[in-house]
Amino acid sequence: MDAQKKQVDDWYRTTFRAQAELNALQELSRLVGGAGRRRGE
Repeated sequence: MDAQKKQVDDWYRTTFRAQAELNALQELSRLVGGAGRRRGE
């Protein structure tokens, strides 16, 4: 599992080279995940 997570992290780093883009993607993922949990209530 850790190896798979590292592969994903490496892919994100090479795909989204600009740190601002990476931060925005992570924030979007967090917001979408939170919205999905709230929708289930």
